[in-house]
Amino acid sequence: PEKPGDLEAAVAHFKAVGAATALPFYVYWVQKDAVKATAEEFLAAMADVPNFAGLKFTDTNFYTFQRLVHLGKGRLNCITGPDEMNLAGKVMGSDGAIGSTYNVQPKLYLRMHAAFESGDIKTAMELQDQVNCVVSLLIEHTNARARGLNIVEGCKAIMRARG
Repeated sequence: PEKPGDLEAAVAHFKAVGAATALPFYVYWVQKDAVKATAEEFLAAMADVPNFAGLKFTDTNFYTFQRLVHLGKGRLNCITGPDEMNLAGKVMGSDGAIGSTYNVQPKLYLRMHAAFESGDIKTAMELQDQVNCVVSLLIEHTNARARGLNIVEGCKAIMRARG
């Protein structure tokens, strides 16, 4: 949209994109670029967007995320983004996660998912802490704060080192 943060402009853009295909359409909700609307206002505005199937929520406001999940009543696929909040997303009803560090430390994420699914929240929390230690190192050693928390270069370096 030409007017970032403008719900009406964003929905007009989303309608054009959704109408251009028969494929499911997902909105990428990024905290710094997200429209300034409540979950209720956002979903009401999106009601007429063709093929709107869900969203990837890259934000730290899990109250808003949980409201989107609740109001979506199972018809929306709600996916979380912040790797460092993966477990919080699960607790708030996330259908899945897409992030930068899942390929770098897949065993930790799989163990965390298994612990969460089995009800072992203490272990899941410990594993989230281990994940966050790696995320913290990536942020520190890739100068990510100065570049907007882009740790992708660090992840690529780790994958190259692994072969």
